Amino acid sequence: MRERAEARWRAALAAALGVLDELAAAGIAAVVAGSLAKGPFLAHSDVDFVVTGRPDRARRRQAEDIVARRMAAAGLPYDLVFADFLADRPRAALLEGYLDASDLRALAAAA
Repeated sequence: MRERAEARWRAALAAALGVLDELAAAGIAAVVAGSLAKGPFLAHSDVDFVVTGRPDRARRRQAEDIVARRMAAAGLPYDLVFADFLADRPRAALLEGYLDASDLRALAAAA
């Protein structure tokens, strides 16, 4: 069971990194929050993406498409939140302990 959880965690890391890289290439700033960032990432966990900038409607749609496509390919559930839709306090709580693409690369390399 432990090996299965480890494999799922690694798959989530790889998928999240792919999402963040593709978003960045499209000019969309985003991070990973939640259990993948702060732990523990469990069997029922999803990957939480937070778009941190203020994208226009077209970029929001593009972000939704990128995340949906990549996470479906990985077979992993996800949440996508646009930080500018949140009030200050919930936004701060959500972004506490976030990971960006460089953090995910370091985490994957250390594992």
